[in-house]
Amino acid sequence: MAIVQEPSEALAPSMPLSARAHVGVDHCCALAEMGDLLVMLAHDDLSITAPDAHDELIRIETRIAEGVLGPDEWSAFERSGSPSGFNCPDCRNVLFEVRDERILRFRCRAGHAFSAQSLLALQAETMENQLAALFGSLHEEAMLSRRLLGTPICRDDAMSATLAARIGKAERDAARIWQWMCNSPEPDQQ
Repeated sequence: MAIVQEPSEALAPSMPLSARAHVGVDHCCALAEMGDLLVMLAHDDLSITAPDAHDELIRIETRIAEGVLGPDEWSAFERSGSPSGFNCPDCRNVLFEVRDERILRFRCRAGHAFSAQSLLALQAETMENQLAALFGSLHEEAMLSRRLLGTPICRDDAMSATLAARIGKAERDAARIWQWMCNSPEPDQQ
């Protein structure tokens, strides 16, 4: 049985909307009505059905989240999915694709879980952070080379030429990264 909050009143409307899109929702109601609905449903005579494979997967995933999954259960979990070829953005462990007709999901051995949408968002954030770090490193390389160029250590023309070439390459590469990150003109053209 699935009950979701009315999306229009939810703090994060995307959560109940996602539930409605991926799970068979039995009831959708305002938060103020949810308590009464739960009491009513608790008193209903519901027929108990045998757990299906999806229920077993949910049980195993709940135990993963609680941190109490045993080795045999891990084996069962890994058989229910397959290595996705993606790494967990949190711990870099392999992510297993969880086979579920309702939604494409991933989970790692450490217990981190992601929908396909949240994994895409985290991958984009990781890429942006890595590009920003590369951009900063290239600027630092150019600045350090420029400082070195102005010191007594840099006396001969060959070293000066090497440093000047290094400065130029670092600045060009940084400009390319900037364009890629921002999809905008190079910093000196703004």
